[in-house]
Amino acid sequence: REEEQQRARFKMASGKKKKASSSSSSSSKSATHSAGGKGEKKSSTAEVSQRAASETNSGGAIQLPRKEGDLFNDALIAYEQRKFKDALNAIEKILKKFPNHGETLCMKGLIVRNCELKPNETEEERKKKAHEFVSVGVKNNIFSHVCWHVYGLLHKADRNYKEASKCYSQALKIDPNNFLVVRDLAQAHLMLREMDEYVDARRKLFELKMGQPGSSDRANQIVIGLFMSEKWEECLEMLNEFEKFDTMDRTRRNGELLAKKKEIPEPTYEDTFQESEILLFRAVVLEKIGKVDECVELLEKNEKKIVDDAARLTQLCRLKIAKGDATAAREMAENDLVNRMPDNEKYHELMHESMNTKVSLMEPPMERSEEDIAKLKTLYDALQKKHAKSSMCKRYPLQIVNDSSEFESLLAEYIQKPLRKGVPSLFADISSLYGGIHDEEKSIGKVLKAAADSLKKSGKFPSSSDNKDDVLEAKPKETHRYALNLLAMHYAKIGKIDEALKCIDEAIEAKDENDGDNDGEQEKVLEFHLNKSRFLKRAGDLEGAYEESEIARNMDLADRYINSVSVKRAFQCGKFREAERLGTLFTRDAENYKTNLFDMQCNWYAYEAGHSHEKFEKITGRALKYYREIRTHCEQIIEDQIDFHRYCVNVKRTLRSFMDTLKMCDDIYASAWFKKAARRAILICVDMHDDPLEAKKERVEAKLSKLDQEERKKERQKTRKEEEKKEKEVESFERLLAEDLKRARETKAKRTGKPVSGENSSNTTTNNNNKDSNNNNSAIEKEYLDEKYGAKAFAQASKDPMEEALSFMNPLLMSAKNDEDVNVQSLVFLVHFKRQKWVLATKALRKMAKCAPKNPLTHRCVDSLSRAIASIENEIEKQVVQSTISSLNVDKVNVQCKTLVDAAHLSVMKNDFEKALLGAVDPRKTSWKECRDALEVFERSGNATFYEQFHKACTSAFPSKSNKSKEHPSVVISAAAFARVGVEDSVRSAPFL
Repeated sequence: REEEQQRARFKMASGKKKKASSSSSSSSKSATHSAGGKGEKKSSTAEVSQRAASETNSGGAIQLPRKEGDLFNDALIAYEQRKFKDALNAIEKILKKFPNHGETLCMKGLIVRNCELKPNETEEERKKKAHEFVSVGVKNNIFSHVCWHVYGLLHKADRNYKEASKCYSQALKIDPNNFLVVRDLAQAHLMLREMDEYVDARRKLFELKMGQPGSSDRANQIVIGLFMSEKWEECLEMLNEFEKFDTMDRTRRNGELLAKKKEIPEPTYEDTFQESEILLFRAVVLEKIGKVDECVELLEKNEKKIVDDAARLTQLCRLKIAKGDATAAREMAENDLVNRMPDNEKYHELMHESMNTKVSLMEPPMERSEEDIAKLKTLYDALQKKHAKSSMCKRYPLQIVNDSSEFESLLAEYIQKPLRKGVPSLFADISSLYGGIHDEEKSIGKVLKAAADSLKKSGKFPSSSDNKDDVLEAKPKETHRYALNLLAMHYAKIGKIDEALKCIDEAIEAKDENDGDNDGEQEKVLEFHLNKSRFLKRAGDLEGAYEESEIARNMDLADRYINSVSVKRAFQCGKFREAERLGTLFTRDAENYKTNLFDMQCNWYAYEAGHSHEKFEKITGRALKYYREIRTHCEQIIEDQIDFHRYCVNVKRTLRSFMDTLKMCDDIYASAWFKKAARRAILICVDMHDDPLEAKKERVEAKLSKLDQEERKKERQKTRKEEEKKEKEVESFERLLAEDLKRARETKAKRTGKPVSGENSSNTTTNNNNKDSNNNNSAIEKEYLDEKYGAKAFAQASKDPMEEALSFMNPLLMSAKNDEDVNVQSLVFLVHFKRQKWVLATKALRKMAKCAPKNPLTHRCVDSLSRAIASIENEIEKQVVQSTISSLNVDKVNVQCKTLVDAAHLSVMKNDFEKALLGAVDPRKTSWKECRDALEVFERSGNATFYEQFHKACTSAFPSKSNKSKEHPSVVISAAAFARVGVEDSVRSAPFL
C-alpha cells in the first residue's frame, strides 16, 4: 500500500511539472518541436522526472559518486566479514554527504541490527532503531531492489520470514533475475514450509545458472521441495536431471585437474559416500511411488556402491515383506541383519514382521497363539546358541510365553547375570513386562522377592527345575544388595512406596565383603541413594528426595548426571539458590555460568528454574525470563536448519538426514518442554492482564488505610523485615557463589598456567573516568536487577500482557500435532477470550470439541463463551458465537473424567465437589504431580472450599517421609509438593483453566 501511494505521488509530481511547463509558454513548446528533437524531448522529460524524484525523496535515489561507491562496497565486505564497526564507519562517511541516500540508510539499519548492544540499550530499542533507518531508506528509494532486499534481510534477522518473503518478492519485481534475492526468497519459503513457492524459486535459480558449476546442487534443492510436497513422480524426474548435471560437474572438475596435474585422481571416500546417499534417496522415492520391483533391483544392483549397507539391507527386507516374499525377508533379517548386530531391536522387529507376528519390547506381553509361540521359541533357541552374549536374544522370550510358570522361570534366569554384575539399568529393561498378561505381584514380584530372600538366607539364587546346581555366589552379600534394590524398584512401580523405602534402606545399610574397598562400596551405594531419591520424589517428599540426591552427589563429585539430578530436586523443593549454585559446577566457564547454561540449550533447567521462581518465590518476571529461554532455544534450532541445509544438501548430500531434520523442526513446538513452558508463561500473562500491578498496589494501600496508625506501622515493619530476610538470603547465596567462582578460577589458572582473570580489575576501574564508571555501575545494577527479579521480562510483559501471551501461543499453532491436543487448544481459547477475539476463540473451541468432546475442560470453555455472549457488541461476531455453540451441541451428561484434573474441572463446572473421585486420593493409581495440577485448577477457580478439601486429601495421600512438623511430631508435612502457585490475594476474572 505504501508503494502504491508513493507511485501515485511520483506520478502526480511529474504530471504537475509537465502541466506547468506546457501552460507557462506555448512558444517554448514550439521551440522545442522546431529544434527537432526527440532527444531534446526525452531529455526534458528526464529532467522533469528527476526533479520530481528529488522533491519526493531529496536525493535518496541518486547514484553515488565513485569515492562513496567504493565506501559502500567496503561496508558490504565488512558486513559480510561481521566487522560491523568498520562497516558502520564507512556508512556514516557516505551519509555525511548524502544524508537521505536510500540504499545507504537501509544498509545502516541492517548493520545497526547486528551490532552489539550499548550499555543502556535494550534489544527492542535496537530493533526499532534499525527498522526506522530501513523504512526511511525504502521510502527515499522505493524503486531500488537493494532497499527491498535489505528490508527482507532485516525481517529475516527478526525471524519474521513472512514479511521477509514479501520484501524479497518486491525486490524481484524491480530486478527479476537477481540471483541473491531469489536464493533468499527460496530460503524464506522453506522456513515457512511453503513448498510450492519454494520449488518455483529454486527452479528459477536452476534456470538462471543452468549448465554452470553447481547446477547439480541447485537441482538437489528442487528435489527437496518436491519430496516435501509429496510430488514423487516429479521428484524422480528431477533426480534424473540431477544425475545428468552431476556427471557434467564431475567431468568439468576432472578436466580441470587433468589440465593442472596431468592426471585424474581416484574417487575419494567422500565422493563414494555422496553417490551412496543419492542412491539410497532414490530408493526411498521409488518406494514412495510404489515401484517396489524397480527399487529392489536398484538396491541389489548397486550393492557395492552403497556405503551404508545396514540401511540398504533394512529397506530391502522391508520391500521383500511388502512384495510377499516372507521367506527371503526372514533369511535376510536373520542372517544379514541380526547376525550383524544381535542387540538391535529394529532388526528383531523386521524378523518378526517377516514371520507375520509382532513382538515389541516397548509394549507389555500379550496373549499369543500356540503356533506363534512355537515358531518364536525355536527361533530364539537357535539365536541364543549362536549369540550367547546377546542380552536381546534372551530378553525377547519373556515377551512371547503365555504360561505364567514358564515366564517366571525365564525371568528368574534372566535377572541373575545382571544382578551379579550390578547392572543399574536392569529394571528399566524389564519394566515393559508390567501391565501385560502376567500378574505384577504374583508373577514378577514373586520372582524378585524369591531371589532376594534366597540370596539373604543361602547366598545363592533359588534353584529351578532346569538348573538344580546349588552353587554359592562369589559375592552373595553384594548380589543380595542389588536384588533388594531391584525389589524396591518393583514396589515403587506398583505403588507400594513404603515397601520400596524399606527395601532400599536395607540395601543401603547392608555391608558386603569388600568392606575395605571404599571406592567400590561408594559406587554401589550411590545408585541406591539415587533410587531412594526417586522413591521419595514419587511419594511427594521433595525435601527428602533432595537430601538423598545430595548424598549421592557427594559420593562422586565428578559425575555430571548425578549433579543434574541434584539440581532438579533442589528446584522442585524450592531451594532455587542452592540449585543455581550447583548448576555452576559443570559449566564450561564458571565465571560465565549463566551464559553457558543458556548456550547449552538446557530446557529442563530453564523450566525447573522458572517454575521454582514462580511457585516458591512468586517472582513472575524471573520465571518469564526462563520460559522465554526455552522459546529462544526452539527458535534457534529452527534457524539452525538453514546452516544444516547447506551442509546436508550441497556438501554431504545426506538428503535423508535433512528430511528427518525438517520433520523434527516441524514438530519442535509440540515438544513437551515447550508446551509446559508456554502454558506457564501464558497463565502468568493472563494473571497480569486480570490483576495488573497498579491494582495490586491499590489493594495493599486500601488494606493499610483501614488499619489504625499503630497497626499500619506494624504491618509495614513486618513487610520490611521479610524483605530484609530475603536480602540476607540473597547476600549469603552470592557470597557462597563468589567463593565457588573464585575456587573455579584458581583451579582453571593452575590447570592452564594462565593468570586468574579479574585480578587487575580494581586497577583498571580506578583509572576510568567518572562518567564511564557511572555508566558501568548503572548497567551492572540494571543487569543485577534483571537477573534477580527478571525486571526486564516483567517490564516488557507488563506493557501488554496479552501480546506477550501471543508470543508463546502463536508458535503452538505452527505444529499440526497441537491441533489434536485439548490442553493446547484450551490455552489458545483462553488467550483469544481475554483479548475478546470471539471468532478466533470459537475456532479453538471447535478444535477442542473435535479432539475431546467429552472432556470437562471443553464444557467449561463452552460455558464461559456462552456467558460472554451478552457482552459481545459486534452483531456478526455474536451470531458466529451463537451458531458455533448451538452447532457443537455439547452433552453435559456424558462427561468423562480420565484424570484427577478432569474431575477438578467437573467439580468447578457443576459447583459440586466430586467426592467419589477427589475425596480420597490413591497414591498407587495417581502421582503427586497430577494432584498438584488438579489443586491448581481449584486455586485458579477461586473456590477456597474445594481447594482446602482436596489439599487435605493430597497431603494425607502423599505425606513427607523425612520432614515432620516441629509442633506436632506425629503429623507429617509435604509443603513443597502442594504449595500454591499464585499469590493468595490475586484476582482472576473468567478463570476456566
